[in-house]
Amino acid sequence: MRGSVGRAVLARIPPRILALALLACSVPGFGAETFRFSADRMESVIAEGRERALLSGNARLAADDLTITADVIELSGKDWRWARCSGRVSASDETQGIRLTTEVLVYDRQTRISRLEGDSVLEDSRNRVVLKAYWMEHDDERKTVTARVGVRVFKDSTSARAASLTYRRDEQSLELSGSARVLRDGDEYRAERIVMDLETDEIVLSGGVSGTVIKKKKPEEANPGETSP
Repeated sequence: MRGSVGRAVLARIPPRILALALLACSVPGFGAETFRFSADRMESVIAEGRERALLSGNARLAADDLTITADVIELSGKDWRWARCSGRVSASDETQGIRLTTEVLVYDRQTRISRLEGDSVLEDSRNRVVLKAYWMEHDDERKTVTARVGVRVFKDSTSARAASLTYRRDEQSLELSGSARVLRDGDEYRAERIVMDLETDEIVLSGGVSGTVIKKKKPEEANPGETSP
């Protein structure tokens, strides 16, 4: 005897019907927050505890203040808690001035944590900071970014490299660990751990500290043979 309760149902929705259905789609969950999604094609499994929806072709998801576009977005979990996005992934939060690009992004609507895998870039326009790495985690609640593997940082005339970093956006604090290196206006600083205050430009180095500081010429020293008119 076939039972209908708990049975997985696979639904394939044609693009035209999907477009009409998803334009107005608003799914509640986790308090008063909602999210909306759209795509050219959708495949879904409807079964308690195994909910899954696969969006492909111009896939788009708006969750909280975060908007994500990707080639493929897979939604899963109760109230579609998880979103796994892949293929030309781009995400932005205009209210915080944050933009993300990556190969794979996994977003948790409950914790509001985004995990980026592959060649990834985070741009913080408010603090004029650009982070690059092959793995990142952005915690929206704590305003913290952690990154590993091939870490690079750019801000104005300062650039840095390290094995890993922790970036506290509200505090404008950047902690670099593992063969850390900072370049600023031609000067170079190296250490196992470097902490930077991006607001005051203060740098604290610890563990195997070394550096090269270039003496900056004063204007009158640049061309000593010249005299003022």
